[in-house]
Amino acid sequence: MGATIKLGLVWDISDFFNGAMAIPNLIGLVALSGVIVSQTKEFHEKYYKKTPVGK
Repeated sequence: MGATIKLGLVWDISDFFNGAMAIPNLIGLVALSGVIVSQTKEFHEKYYKKTPVGK
């Protein structure tokens, strides 16, 4: 179908769907933000402060 319609429309459709892929990723980032924060804190405690985590 992309070979039979105007090039501008093909690029517009492509841009729309590439932008639409960001929506589930943003939802996932918001849903996992608490996990990301806790894992980052654990990493910094373990590797930068040289203290064992969970002990």
